[in-house]
Amino acid sequence: PDPKAVFGFITGNLAVFDRESARRTCLTLLPGYLQGQSGYAKLFGPLPAFEARRLQALRAERDHDADQALRHWRTCADELAKDAGHPDERLMAALVLRHMAELAKHDEESFWDDEPSATARYLEESLQLDPSDRDTYLMLAILRHEAGDDKEYYRWVDQAVKQFPDDPLVLMAAIKTATARKAHKKAAGFAARLLAIDPINTPA
Repeated sequence: PDPKAVFGFITGNLAVFDRESARRTCLTLLPGYLQGQSGYAKLFGPLPAFEARRLQALRAERDHDADQALRHWRTCADELAKDAGHPDERLMAALVLRHMAELAKHDEESFWDDEPSATARYLEESLQLDPSDRDTYLMLAILRHEAGDDKEYYRWVDQAVKQFPDDPLVLMAAIKTATARKAHKKAAGFAARLLAIDPINTPA
């Protein structure tokens, strides 16, 4: 059944469902049935501003409208970042920005971000809010490497090593960049550290 039909079935039979499960399910259905927001508000209370905008972003994604999706997600991230002193809000904003980076990767020519580095900019901004995501550092390094910007490529690997000095994937990236820079002693040091963690790592 389409989202409207499922939404109607659940809201018409609330007496036999767990109310919180029904609320969550109806919220999940709203991106495909935006007209249900008024009915949702009557039954479960009005949507917070962030949730309303998130639904619009998800709907735009369903409609393959990346420009609109990025606009709505941008508003979501800005709304969350207002409460930057709260760890959960900072993490949520960072996750939104990383999702925007994924969208931008497939739509780098959108009017919202007319620079080819939109993906990298979203990722960099996310690290200001949540510097603890290893994969974001490595993705930034890969993006810079693919763009032929070796200086930035090395810088992001170095940042990753400082943040995650004992992570095998980070150490392997550090070995590669040190070798590329002909810093063989440094590469050997990273390899030794990696072998101490993973003695049978063949590339190291």
